[in-house]
Formats: sequence, C-alpha cells, structure tokens
Amino acid sequence: MSSNYTIYNASAGAGKTFTLVKNYLYILLQNDSVETVRSILAITFTNKAANEMKTRILSWLKDFSDEKKYKSNIVLQQLSQELDLDIYQLHQRSYKALSYILHHYSLFSISTIDKFNLRLMKAFTKELGLSYSFAVELDSSDYLKQSIDELVDELGTENPFAEVILNYIFWKFENESTTDIRKELITSSQNFMKEKNLEQINSLTTKELDDFKRLNQLLIKRVKENYTLIQETAAAIIALIESNSLEVGDFYQGARGMAGFFYKMHDPSKILSVNISSSYYKAFCDEEKYAKSKSTKEENIKAIAPQIIDAFYKIKQAIIRIKVDDSVRKNLITIELQSEINRFLHKRKTENDVVFLSDVNPIIGTHLKEEPVAFIYEKLGSRYNHYFIDEFQDTSQLQWNNMVPLLDNAKVSEGNSITLVGDPKQAIYRFRSGNPEILINLIALAEEKGIQVQTLQNNFRSLPNIVDFNNKYYQYLSTYLVNNSEYSSLFGTHAQQISHLQEGGRVQVSFISPQKENQLEERIVEIIEESLQNGFVFKDITILVRNKKHSISIVDKIAEKGYPILTEEALLVISSPEVQAIIYALKWISNPEDKENLVRMLHLLHTLGRVEFDDFTEEISNIKDLDFDNIVSWFHETLNIPLPYQQVYHLSFYDFAEEFINSLGFGAKEDLYISALLDLIVQLEKKGVISLEEFLENWELKSPGLSIRFPDNRNAIQIMTIHKSKGLEFPVVIYPMIESNSNKEEYWFPLEKELYIGFDKFYTSSKSGLDDTGENIKEVVTIREFENKIDELCIQYVATTRASQQLFLLEEKKDKLSPLGEYLNKQGICAEDIIEMYPTSDFKKKKEKSEKSIIREEEIQWTSESWNSKIKVSSEAHKFYSEENKEIHYGNSVHAILAEINTLDDLPFVIKKLAISGMIQLGQEMEIEKIVHRMVSSPQLKKYFSKGIVSYKEREIIYEGKIYRPDRIIEKQDSLILIDFKTGEKLPGHKKQIELYEQVLVGMGKKVESKLLVYISSLDLEVIYV
Repeated sequence: MSSNYTIYNASAGAGKTFTLVKNYLYILLQNDSVETVRSILAITFTNKAANEMKTRILSWLKDFSDEKKYKSNIVLQQLSQELDLDIYQLHQRSYKALSYILHHYSLFSISTIDKFNLRLMKAFTKELGLSYSFAVELDSSDYLKQSIDELVDELGTENPFAEVILNYIFWKFENESTTDIRKELITSSQNFMKEKNLEQINSLTTKELDDFKRLNQLLIKRVKENYTLIQETAAAIIALIESNSLEVGDFYQGARGMAGFFYKMHDPSKILSVNISSSYYKAFCDEEKYAKSKSTKEENIKAIAPQIIDAFYKIKQAIIRIKVDDSVRKNLITIELQSEINRFLHKRKTENDVVFLSDVNPIIGTHLKEEPVAFIYEKLGSRYNHYFIDEFQDTSQLQWNNMVPLLDNAKVSEGNSITLVGDPKQAIYRFRSGNPEILINLIALAEEKGIQVQTLQNNFRSLPNIVDFNNKYYQYLSTYLVNNSEYSSLFGTHAQQISHLQEGGRVQVSFISPQKENQLEERIVEIIEESLQNGFVFKDITILVRNKKHSISIVDKIAEKGYPILTEEALLVISSPEVQAIIYALKWISNPEDKENLVRMLHLLHTLGRVEFDDFTEEISNIKDLDFDNIVSWFHETLNIPLPYQQVYHLSFYDFAEEFINSLGFGAKEDLYISALLDLIVQLEKKGVISLEEFLENWELKSPGLSIRFPDNRNAIQIMTIHKSKGLEFPVVIYPMIESNSNKEEYWFPLEKELYIGFDKFYTSSKSGLDDTGENIKEVVTIREFENKIDELCIQYVATTRASQQLFLLEEKKDKLSPLGEYLNKQGICAEDIIEMYPTSDFKKKKEKSEKSIIREEEIQWTSESWNSKIKVSSEAHKFYSEENKEIHYGNSVHAILAEINTLDDLPFVIKKLAISGMIQLGQEMEIEKIVHRMVSSPQLKKYFSKGIVSYKEREIIYEGKIYRPDRIIEKQDSLILIDFKTGEKLPGHKKQIELYEQVLVGMGKKVESKLLVYISSLDLEVIYV
C-alpha cells in the first residue's frame, strides 16, 4: 500500500475479489476509528458483484471478531504484519467495525456505478433542473413504444412527419422485408440511446425536418450531376483516344488498364463497380506505364497522358462523392426518424417526470464537471478519501469522465487512496460502451502519473495444465494476431500465470469435419458421456456458446439423450407452461370472444395434469359456442375451478392475479416462474399499471426479456453464452469455437460541413463501397476492424479461462489453418481429429476445495390465502355511518379524495377505490362525487387541480429529525403553494400548523408563495388565504 494510486492487473482466476476485500479491510482497520467506513467508496458494475463484495467483507470481519478463530486466521495474520499492529488489536477493531457497519448500513458504500451516479444526480436535483419527484426508469421500452405509437398515429394527417415515417416503412419493406416496424424501431432506438451513439444523435437535435429534406434534395441533385460529369468526361477522353488513332489494346494492361477505365465509365451500370484504387491506374498515373510493352504508340499515349490523368482524378473524385452521398442518403431516413423519436420521447419523459438510466451519465457529465469537489461532497453528505473501482475494463468514457474530478481530488490529498482492478483481456462489453483503452492507457502511463501497477500472477481457479495451455496459446496469439505493442504485451507477457492448485488438468482439442452432418453435436454428447464416466455430474458441465442461435442444435441433440439441460431460454418466464396457461387465461378473461386463448389455456391445463378430459377435442367442441357466463359456470361445475374473474374490479390487480392463479391450481408449491410473474405485477403496479388490459399490454413488451436466475442447486448441464459466463467458473467447460458474425457493422463517418449544409457526421450500418472513399473514412474503418479483432480475442480468452479442471475445445476443419491450428502446428502437434494436449494427466474428477453436494430441489410449500379471510371489521363501524356522524363522514371522505386526485379526470377511479376500501359507503358514491366535483371546479381551487400542475400529495418531509406531512404542495417554477384541507370547525391550531409547514420549507431553501386553508363540509367550501 505504498502508493496512493494502485492498479491491479488481474487476469482470469487471479483472486481479484480477495485482493479488493483485503485492501478494503487494510484501510478500514488501519486506525481505531470506526468512522473510516464513511470515507470508503467501492464501485462495481453489477449488483451481484456489489453484493458479493459486501458479503465477503462482513464474513471476514465476523471471522476476525470470533474469539475462538481470530488467532489462526491467515488473512488477519497478514494484515497484522502489513499494518504492524498486534493481532488482538485488529481483532478488537474488527468487532467494533462490524458492529458499526451493521448499525449504520447505509454508510457501507459499496454499490454499482449506476447507483452511485443516481445518488449523485438526486443530490443535485435542483442544479440539474430536475423536479424533486423525478423517477428513474430502467426499461425504456414502454416509453419508446408510446412515443412510436404517437408517431405512427400521425400517418394520414397533415403533420410533415407523417411523410417521413411512411417513407421509412416503405424503405424497410424494400430493403429488409421486415414485418414488425414497431419492434424494429424500438430496437433501433434503444441502440441509438447507447453512450457510443449518444453524442452524435444529440448533435442532430438542432436539426429540423426541413434540414433533412433539404439535404436529401441536395444529395439527389448532386449524385445526378456527378453521374453526368463522369459520362461526359469519359466520352471526351474516349474521343481523344480515338482521334489519336489509339485503341484500348495499345495501353498498359489493355481493357484492365486506364483506357478500359474510361470505356467502363461510359456505361452508368459499371461506374460504381470499378475499383478506382487499382494498381494498374496507379502505375499509369505515378509510374508512367502508359503503353503495353514494345508498343509503337507509346509516344502518342504519352502526349495525351496529362489530360487522361486529370480526367481520371476528376472522375475518381466524382465516384467518391457519389458513394458517400448515396450512403448518406440511404441512411438519412434512419437518423431523421430517430431524431424525431427522440423529440417525442423527451416530451413523454417530461410529462411523466422520468429520467432513463441511460440519461444519468450524460446529465452528470454535462452539468457537474465544473462543480468544485468540495461542493459535490457537501451535497452527497459524505466525503470519500478512498476509492475502489472493480472491473475497470468495462468503464465507459463518460463514466470515467464523471469520476475523474473525485479521483483527482483523492490523488493529491495526503492519506487518500485510489485502487482500480481490472483486466483488459476480459473486456467483452464494448457493445455496451465499455472502453478498455482507458485502463490500458493508465497502465502505459503509470510511471509518468505516479501509479503503482501490480500484476496478480497466481491463478486460483484452474489446474496447472489449463493455465499452461492458456499461457502458451495467448503468448502465440499476441504476436500472430495483434499488431499493437500494448495489446501484444497484454496477451503475451502480462497474461502469464502460475497455477496455485495441485497438478493435473485436461485440455482436449477436437477438429470437426464440416462434411459430416451433426458431428459437432455428436462430439459434444460424447464428451458429456465421458465426463460422467470420469466422476463428474451434470451440473459440473457447462457448454459455452457465442450466441443463443449456436445453442439450438446442441440443445436438441442433448435432449435426445434425455439429459437434464439448463439454458438461458429455459429460464425465460414465458417458457414455463404454467405461466403460459395463466397468460392465456388472462387474455381470454380480457377478451372472451377470442376462444383461441381459451383452448390454449385448457390444453396446457390438461397437459400439466390440472384437469382431465376423456376426449379433449370433443370437450372443446361442446363448449366452443357457449357464452362467457356459461363457460365460467362450466369451469366451476365440470372442472371444479371457480374463476374469480369479477374480483378484477374489486381487488388490486396483484391481489386479483394471486387469487386467479390460485384458482387454476398453481398455488400448491413454490414456482420460480410464477413468482417472477407476480414480481413483475408488483413492479407494474408501482408504475400505475392497475388494470388487466394494461398488464397484458406491458406483458407483450417485457416478457421476451423476463427471466429467473440460474438455480445453483439444479443438477443439469448448463448451456450459456460467453458473456453470461464472465466471472464464473465450472469444473468442465466445452467450448465450440464457432465463427461468429456478431460484430454488427455500425459507423459514424465524418462529413465536410460545407458540402452537407451543416451536417458533420453520418451513420451507416455498412461500410460496403466506402473503403476507398478517403482517409477519414478509412481511418474509422481501420479502428473499428481492430476493435472487432480485439473483442473476438477477449471473448475467446473469457471462454478458455472458465474451466477449473477440464477444457474441451471444438473447431471445424478448414483448408486454411485457424489460429488454434497454427499454434498446434508450431508446437509440433499433428492435427488429428482429437488431440490430448496433456496425455499423461489424470482425467478423473478432482475434489474441489468446497464442493457442494447435489441436492434435490426442495419443494417449499407456500399458501396463497386471500387476505379477505383475515380481515375483521371493527364493531365501531356503525358509528362511522350513523346519522349523527354523517357530517364527519362526508368531511373525511372528501378529504381522502382530495388527497388522492391530481385532476378531475382521476375522480371516478379514486371514488371507486375508496368505496371498495370502505372509506365511502356503498350507494353514496354519486352524491360525494358531486360534492367533490363542485369543490374542485370552484374558481378558488380549479387552477390547483388542472392538468400540467406539479403537485405532491401528503409527501413526508423530514427536517431536523421530525416528520411533516402537508396535504398538498403545488410546485411552480421558482416557488411553492401550500394547501391544507380541514373538516369540522375552524381552530387556531390550523393556521399555526400551515405556518409551521412554511417555516420548514423556507428552512430547506424553498420559497412559499401562498398558503391556503380549505374547510370542507357536505354543503359548503371555504378557502382562507393565510
């Protein structure tokens, strides 16, 4: 811990979590103050990593505090030596630190970078121009769908944008034959919202529809003019050639050379297919290779060569301009559409007081970069002196920029520290804007910046043979594939590890013949069977694939053998037949005329054994013509399923769903998939989704990505993508090294603003035809191709470093050797069908340090009882509805309604809700609705219940340790209005109470414009301005 700025370069299995936790505890225990925990901030990139780090720290502190164990604890002994402190002293400090953390858990600052940034944003709500009630939305798909629906609704109107979206639809049909335009637009928009596209998209927000239209017209005109220029110039040179009694065959390379070029240019269909960078044209222009060898016409050609060369360069520039203009125009409609979607989306977010998670970093980066660090700490309520950042290779440029001010402050202060942990070789999230070059550059400039770099060389995961193979293989690839000194040393010298485990480990390479159908899948099954014979069980075996598409045939082949399989698709909630049955049932309840959902639901219930039919087809034909009520009766009488469909009107949607699911017979045991479905309903209810129709609409959007976690105790072969496997380890890894074309071509190319009426960049999903159109474009393509090559290497590195005991690599045989084949060849290993890299190794399963026995999945009984059966109505209830208390009842009811509604539009729903809850007596709903409608429509109150008003209803305010709850706060641009509703007679305390609320808000730096006391009775309304 000699340097206050340390980078740990941690290769796979190097024990980075151990190192992080140990260094965290070094800081925490180096002095006797338990307050030190307040000054430490640890940032990770996933909730799982944050929880793992918290758990590890608390577990170690618990062990350090144990009277019986602390003396023999190896880590505590190491800390005692490093801190030069007595072990008993550290034991006492550990006990106090653990107690302090548990009693002040909110000060235990270990979180994801997104959570920290969100906390930062909430601290600067006012400075960022956000309302105090803003919410952060993790899933943008709902709002995107609403915005896109709003755009589609413009079709057929006079709105100028209707033409744009119509053109986009036609363009999509012509070019990609897509049938789901809405889904395409949502996917495209989510991609453009990523950080890598954000700057470019935001730069287009100043462009109007007319700007895009003008550019489009300019491009059409210029392309046409350039085609004409090319043909006229070519015709002039052809005439020049022929007037000098020359033929194409007289020129260097004949038809393939310069003369042939002009004849091709005379044909419009060949203009763009000609390689304008041909070496033959270069030889004519730069090397004076004018005529074919031994030609008698060389002097004639030489005489007109300057004119030919000038014409060639003129045409070349025109072709380049056509290619770029065509590409710009082809993709212009995508950007134009996205720019407009962003406008609608911004409007939606503003109306709903919502910020997307993807907005957080840009907002902070734009508004807080100039704020003094001391002010940031003051607003956060914490001052951090020690920073830990895990998985640093996945940090984006914007995230890093936002952290730099805080880290720079820590770097220059005495006694502070910065610890970064990462491995650029495992940077597989560039598609999510991860930028490993930040870490690589910091390591390269470590000496200059005073950073201490420590490479963790031990591998605590894999047996020695696997470590040895990876050392040698990536050392070879570092020179073979990577023409870059920093990356070369990264995968070469800096990737060398020493196994910390006992001897052994298996690495096998299989080469698969492409001519033999299903050989890959059959070989995988053979490996599984051999592994089982060697003592491994199903859950020890994991198959890693590049993407889900690659897993389909593998899953089918393994399923044929009857082996248990766990795939990412199998974890999707919608894959559960029980959930499918529930959803079909809800769809039928929502739309009883759609009998197809009814049939599907009954078929699933029959398949699952919930109901029995002697003849399913006959039973369906008997009920298909019945009306809804009769079918419900049939469910009850024939199937003993009393469908509680009417409860959807009387219960919260969650309570209804739980009761409905229970009625179908799915409440007998805990089901992870049904639990996930109910969790989704809870989340949606929090967002205001309260009806069956709203739920089903949201289900269509969210179900494709809704999944449960991989169960830890299920004895099944796992098949997962390499990205999902990062950070995990498995005893046996099978890795089919299938080539992937997953690197989507996506480029932002620079434009000359003066040629494109102010547009300085253009987007394209393909570089096709642009390779030879200029150095700027070539540079962008070169950088992207290098990044893709590195990303491929990183993905392969992650895959080959997951195995702890046995690694199986499978690759297709090809005429040209692959990098793996080249490596084996260099090692003098013959390319047989199956190669054991370490043939003397023991292939039996090794005992693991903390091997868990496989347990049967426990069937946890749960009871889903209706809460109605547990509610008892107070015997005092009759008093509430008695005549003598009628006035009080009206006052309380009206007060409750006013506390719930935002505008008059909310009135019917709120009254219905309060009637169900018993707050309003059944039969009095209309009478009370008239009273409230009259009050809210009154001149004194109408403006406070109109649309667009920002109001907070009974919002708790904590000030100087006390809680205050005003009935209503209206937020204006720079001030607040306080409203308190009262029933019964006027009391002096009412005025004092609202004045106290004002004092609290003024004490918080707010300005109160006015204060209203509203007195309510069944016949009267009185508003008093205090």
